Amino acid sequence: MLLNKPEKLQSSYHSTLKKTPNWCIQTEELIRNVQSKEELIRLWREQLWPKNIEAMWIALEGPSSKMQNFVRWKEKLEKWIGHEDTSVLLTNLKGTTGLASLGPVVGISSVVKGEMSQEDYLLEFGHRGPHEFELSIPGPRENPSWLEKQIKEAKKSGMNVDELLYKQREQNEMVWRRLEQRFPYRIKKLKRIVKKNF
Repeated sequence: MLLNKPEKLQSSYHSTLKKTPNWCIQTEELIRNVQSKEELIRLWREQLWPKNIEAMWIALEGPSSKMQNFVRWKEKLEKWIGHEDTSVLLTNLKGTTGLASLGPVVGISSVVKGEMSQEDYLLEFGHRGPHEFELSIPGPRENPSWLEKQIKEAKKSGMNVDELLYKQREQNEMVWRRLEQRFPYRIKKLKRIVKKNF
């Protein structure tokens, strides 16, 4: 069956993810050098389709146990400290960089400030976008003008990402101080739970 799960995927998905950016660059070069329809079909069948199946299983199973654990402990925290405080704590799990979902925004800010090259940005975030799971639509990395447009829009908006992250950390610290007052004898346990499970 074409959708069979690749062997040993569960134990190797971290290394697979690490190798994928370079694989994408090499494969894009192969696609650009294709000379015929038959050659493109062969490349799809032998390399692209198997890689897509592998990626699908990684997306479905790779983080599944962690996500289940996340949801379970999130529900417990909400019952213990409330929905609002839980949301604030979980929003700042990545420390100074914020949530992973903010990565592209933080990255654009870094490019604007000269802290990150455009090449590094595209390598790390060039696959992200509203259609990132749709193969028929070119991704941001395939559009030469896409990044320049994002940079111009970021400058025009005047959005201060550092200030947003600072406010995020400030809210996080405020919640921890409040929780220390509410649960002085259980705060260490609470911090261990957050650190271990999120």
